[in-house]
Amino acid sequence: MISIVALTEQFWAQKGDVYLTSAREQVQVSTSVFEELSGLFQKAHNAPEPDGRNTFCDGMLSDSCLVSRAATLRLSVHVSAHQANAALIARLIDLAWHTGKLTRVRNALAQAALYLEIKYPLQELPSEGPVSRLAILGTAEEKRDYLDMLKRQKKDGD
Repeated sequence: MISIVALTEQFWAQKGDVYLTSAREQVQVSTSVFEELSGLFQKAHNAPEPDGRNTFCDGMLSDSCLVSRAATLRLSVHVSAHQANAALIARLIDLAWHTGKLTRVRNALAQAALYLEIKYPLQELPSEGPVSRLAILGTAEEKRDYLDMLKRQKKDGD
């Protein structure tokens, strides 16, 4: 299974601890696809570390791990640090984009793929439902009493 989390905002642009909304989806993969992904991960994990002569001004860091009974292997590297990692990330994005169903997730994957110079079409987002708004007329005291009543009703209903 592959879990995909697409944030609605860039987390590095936030100051302090904030909650960021996200779209999430999980897709099932066959044993043969899992073995293919494991092989790509092993190649990326075994690739030589970047020698430090490269500077990345912009891009996407990838963090992944492969857990087995024998060990947990971790890989944290810029997607363009070496070809093996780019191949792993490109395959993960491709698999998730083609098997995922949620438009927001697929659009986030399409945007991430651009770091690898791979293009997927952006999909039109479905229209959002109508928004309900409530206007409370009356004196300040009447408004406060009405809102207090709604709070009590909500607590009693939970």
